[in-house]
Amino acid sequence: MRADTPDVEVRLFETDDLDELVDGVLTDETDVAFTVDIDHYARLEIEVLGHDPFVVLAPAGALPNPTVDADDLRDKPLIGQPGSETVQRMVDERLRDVGIAPDYAFRFRNNAAVQTMVRTGMGWAVMPSLAVDHDDPGIGVHHLEPAIPPRAIQLIRKRGRTLLPAAEQFRTVAAEVANELLAR
Repeated sequence: MRADTPDVEVRLFETDDLDELVDGVLTDETDVAFTVDIDHYARLEIEVLGHDPFVVLAPAGALPNPTVDADDLRDKPLIGQPGSETVQRMVDERLRDVGIAPDYAFRFRNNAAVQTMVRTGMGWAVMPSLAVDHDDPGIGVHHLEPAIPPRAIQLIRKRGRTLLPAAEQFRTVAAEVANELLAR
């Protein structure tokens, strides 16, 4: 976008507070916002960009197969993020739905820190695939059986609002990049 529209100011804002994101869009302070797993807001248009599966991280070589049985997680210490984080709440809820009561040995706000702890053998982690460095030779990335539902990656905007050309271009780029990343 910088090359195509160098005179347009793009400001990025990150928060884990869904209400803050929605409020910014509804009050026209924000043109569009990325969200995950929102079902329905009457005043929003929700575009699903794709689905991001949850994967299990284990130290490299710890598991011979690409899949992990849910029972294998029951006796493993887990590394996660604080329980107040949106994604961590999703992971915990989905694990409980398949009969796993997660027991966390360590919690960090940073995805790279979680992955580092797994690499050093301190525990395993369940994370969204987009949050994982798949090129890290010190970890194995595995699929959980039974699988837990992926998170929906979404772009929201105010219903009925025509986006400015730059915001529409951002939406188009976001959809293209999401399609490429989530197809892996």
